[in-house]
Amino acid sequence: MENIKAAVNLHELKKHMPDDIEVSNELMRKDGESDREWHDRIQHEREIKYTKILERKKVRGFLRRFSYYNETGVLKHTFKAVEMTSEAVRNTAKHVKKLADEYKNGQIFNMVLQGEPGTGKSMLASCLLNDVNNNADPAMRCMYLSATLFRRLAMDQNRDVDNRDDKLNKAIDLKNVMDHIKDADLLVLDDLGSETSMQITNIKPANETMQKALFDLADSRQGKSTIITTNYSSDDLKLMYNPKIIDRIFTANKDHVIKFDGITSYRMLHN
Repeated sequence: MENIKAAVNLHELKKHMPDDIEVSNELMRKDGESDREWHDRIQHEREIKYTKILERKKVRGFLRRFSYYNETGVLKHTFKAVEMTSEAVRNTAKHVKKLADEYKNGQIFNMVLQGEPGTGKSMLASCLLNDVNNNADPAMRCMYLSATLFRRLAMDQNRDVDNRDDKLNKAIDLKNVMDHIKDADLLVLDDLGSETSMQITNIKPANETMQKALFDLADSRQGKSTIITTNYSSDDLKLMYNPKIIDRIFTANKDHVIKFDGITSYRMLHN
């Protein structure tokens, strides 16, 4: 707790601490304790509690500060808002929610959402990430990373900063993103494979820059939880990347591989 308090300016803490921060009902006045000592001990407990609140808020803010994605509103999805268009969607969402609960309970494992484009993989990954981010206790650092943006950052590392894609903040570079990837307790790497190939057949291997970037990502995620969404099978991805890389970020646990079979594309339903 002292380390946490050291990270918070105590003057600012006391200045902004709400009056309604209450201490535990189990806190009892000690025999012979003066009014001043009792007041100071209550104040100290209130400061500790408020510091924990601030720390939890900071950790939960990691998701929106350090996620990188293309789709506007991708981090707004929730399980309650999922449109249950079929029994297959209902069962899949229930499975993903079950695994979200396991993450919230502190379990560490990799997970794969696999299926045709437009079937809701990214949406349910976002639902899971929001659920864990908002409800895990202790709080977990969550991060959402688009594989296509990751590729652009990896390719841009060899270019002069002034020639980088204007759509990416020039203050963002691969090293910063890799630091955030390493720090995240739970990472969603969205649409893996699409950054390398837009074809389901005639798959070509990723270039050396992307091979190294994904290797570094996989290496940094050892001992952490990583969720992959992809349109490709693990065998397909092993044609794009070194099989050792894919083995590191995939999982052999069948319960942690969710295949979006029998689900009609959401894009087709709404076009």
